[in-house]
Amino acid sequence: MSERKVTLGADPELFLVSSETQEYVPAYGLIGGTKAKPLALPGKSRGFFYQEDGAAFEFNIPEATTASSFTDRIQYAILKSQQVLATSGLALDLKNCAAELTLTPAQLQHPFANMIGCNPDWDSFTGTQRLGIGAGLMGNKRFAGGHLHIGYGTSLMPRHVMAQHIDLLVYMPLSRYDTGLRSGRASLYGVPGVYRPKPYGIEYRRPSSFWLNNPILTTSLAQLTFAVVTRLLENVALTAKRYETWNLPRLQQLSSEARAMEIRDELSDWETCHRHADESLQYVAAYQEKSRALGDAAWA
Repeated sequence: MSERKVTLGADPELFLVSSETQEYVPAYGLIGGTKAKPLALPGKSRGFFYQEDGAAFEFNIPEATTASSFTDRIQYAILKSQQVLATSGLALDLKNCAAELTLTPAQLQHPFANMIGCNPDWDSFTGTQRLGIGAGLMGNKRFAGGHLHIGYGTSLMPRHVMAQHIDLLVYMPLSRYDTGLRSGRASLYGVPGVYRPKPYGIEYRRPSSFWLNNPILTTSLAQLTFAVVTRLLENVALTAKRYETWNLPRLQQLSSEARAMEIRDELSDWETCHRHADESLQYVAAYQEKSRALGDAAWA
């Protein structure tokens, strides 16, 4: 991969609902597939997979090199996933993209209810490794994430620094739409700058799957990601110089409290990134009410 080439992939998780009653249904034991052995989504396109991830349904897409191709691949994966699920009377919860599911006592008795497939990840602001989160910390709650896989020339920027930039300049402008920040997920998974190092770059793990609510939100997230990472890598020396002026403890605190406008004031020299965010948010705001009414029909 070229040092300055940027790629974006994703492995989002969504909860399932009964097509008949619209009630939530845990995915375990119903779908098949595992992290180690995912199942291929039907169709001719390669690199699209799905599996159970505890109580949630997860799908994976191949990496994209543009925002439009990212959205196209998400749309393809959603449509194919819905086809798979329809045969069992199930559907993706695209209308709410709930970040949190409360299991009933009966559902907790299932042998897979406490199988949580979380490997360690890293806090990019403190540099500490976070151990995998077990079912004991979750109680009767289960959570869904919308993880982003960002590929770039890692020799140009350390992974933890990239994760910090993604947190502050990509996620924060869109965080108002993430209901996961107002759920139990926030204290476990929704912490600032949480990521996993990957050979190609990083897996940024903070967002829930809120960005799957409609195609405009998905495209806005992708556009902002490509714009920010491309800008960072255009002039690495200038990026490093600006980074040296950051007050990291304050930025971490502002991010943990989702105070996006104050972060914007702190990083006011990133006009280009903010302009892209403003343009994206205008489209999102205009589309949001329509998408709530459409639900999963927004992706049709």
